[in-house]
Amino acid sequence: MVAEHNLHKDFPDKVETFEKLRKDSPEFAKLVEQYEALDQEILEIEGLVENSGDEELNRCKRERMVIKDKIARELQR
Repeated sequence: MVAEHNLHKDFPDKVETFEKLRKDSPEFAKLVEQYEALDQEILEIEGLVENSGDEELNRCKRERMVIKDKIARELQR
């Protein structure tokens, strides 16, 4: 199943903090940019009819999870 992982949906109670950090923190903005790029790459890999990229897909998902954890930690500060 192909599903977009929208950070606003994942952190609905932190949208205001999220947007403030995105605007004020270049490091946070870069994390979000990396997360969104990986999410798009995952969507593209998952959308392939003949998915021969399972290894690449799993690598991207792990990397996306690591970035999401960093974003979550920043939102908790």
